[in-house]
Amino acid sequence: MSAASPSFARVRRTLLARGAAREPRDVALTVYSVGLGALVAMVPIIRTLVLTLAAPGPAAVLTAPYVRALITTGCLLVLLIVTALGGVRGAVVPAPPYVQFVVGGAYPRSITLRRSMLSVHAVSVTVSVVSALIMCAAVSTAGSRITAVTVTSSVAMAVAFGAVLATAWLAGQVFRIVRTSSAVAVLLLAVAGTVTVTGGYTDAVAKIAASTASALAWPASASAVTATIVVCVVSAFVAIVASSAMLDRVRRTELMRQAVVWRAAGTLALTADMRGTVDSIRQPARHRPAHVRWATRSVALRILVRDVGGVLRHPVRTLVGAASALAAGALVPAMLGASANGAALAGAVSALLAYAAAGAWSDGLRSHADNIGAPTLFGFRAGTGILMHVVTPLLAMILLLLAGVALVTVPAAGGSPAAPPPEDASLWTAALALGVLACALRAHGAVKGPMPLRLLAPISTPAGDASILVITAWALDGPVLAIIAGLVLVMAVPGGVLPVLGATVVMLAILAPWAWLRLRDRRSR
Repeated sequence: MSAASPSFARVRRTLLARGAAREPRDVALTVYSVGLGALVAMVPIIRTLVLTLAAPGPAAVLTAPYVRALITTGCLLVLLIVTALGGVRGAVVPAPPYVQFVVGGAYPRSITLRRSMLSVHAVSVTVSVVSALIMCAAVSTAGSRITAVTVTSSVAMAVAFGAVLATAWLAGQVFRIVRTSSAVAVLLLAVAGTVTVTGGYTDAVAKIAASTASALAWPASASAVTATIVVCVVSAFVAIVASSAMLDRVRRTELMRQAVVWRAAGTLALTADMRGTVDSIRQPARHRPAHVRWATRSVALRILVRDVGGVLRHPVRTLVGAASALAAGALVPAMLGASANGAALAGAVSALLAYAAAGAWSDGLRSHADNIGAPTLFGFRAGTGILMHVVTPLLAMILLLLAGVALVTVPAAGGSPAAPPPEDASLWTAALALGVLACALRAHGAVKGPMPLRLLAPISTPAGDASILVITAWALDGPVLAIIAGLVLVMAVPGGVLPVLGATVVMLAILAPWAWLRLRDRRSR
């Protein structure tokens, strides 16, 4: 940039003066709306969170000796997850016109993207500090004594964590190796945590964690809190400076891609097209398709090979799906838990994880469903093609769910008396049923197609327009049905194999005609 070039501040003022400038009354309205929203919505939510954490169960965890190591592990997991998501949605994603005409200009990105990055730091630090204050308030409400030293050190560490979190998010956006390593670490921690919790090893791991160096970050006296505050302030400052330096490494092409993707995703989300929203966010394949010659006349085997090859083109998504399926299988033994609420929660979470994992193996199913109504190339009906393409996710889900059950029941059979015996056939049957139902729900959602316009008609009720409920039900029918299926399996598992099989058959008998009606509606359009 030459010396005669105008400063970026002057250019920005010129751009704002051409129609994007906000008048004082607009700023006042924004401040009023944010303040009113925080008073009406956020205060009751924060109060509910404090009272929930102050209940006897959560309060016992917050006051346990290993809570510091638990919080440290949770912060590490959040840090890794946010870093891994940098390639999907980075820390700085301006509007496409801003990327095209300002970021792509002669000014360095450390200047053009500085305000956006500082906003991310501010939001991250605010959320982190509020979370720390909520936990401190919950401990105090529960009756435990909490000192000013603890509150001060918690707030200081929250500020440092918020700044580091925003910088790590930007690092995941800039460097591919960083987000890939973070994704692998998240998968390993997720599998290890699931096996630890469901396998009955929590007490042993808690004792080990309580004796680690993670407790050194939490000062126990007033003399140590000064050093903690200094370290946290320095860490936050270094994180902000590092993020400013990394802004110059942001590639314009990647920034434009994310800006366009998330603009389209926002538009599709407003129309309640959840599948279109997810498809627009999905990362493109980074590997070329494998041309495999299969010497067979069987079209089903060829479709199976092609579907497997398509899945392998997305290795990261496939690994995430495999880890989710393993976690879902590891939660199946918890359906026989002593607590009814715990068993219901385990069933719902397991079904949701299985439903999400099946999506990673269903590219061929979705591709075939998108072409329903077009002239067929293979001479079979649309329903036959759906059944052929569902074989790949079905086989993958059954194997992974059974492996997840084995991860928990086989090692825990000799070490944890609370764990169910591995010969309990109802658990293995429940895992099989979960895989079948997850794939059936994916096929049921694949033939859904776009939302009919008749669902957008207003529905007048004494409480107002209720059409949003119909739109939400249409958009989220897959996860809702998955939760219902998980709860039904929870009720059937204690009865043995036959109730599980009967519940599965009943749910499939409901889904099959429903999917056929959707398929007929698609072909008639």
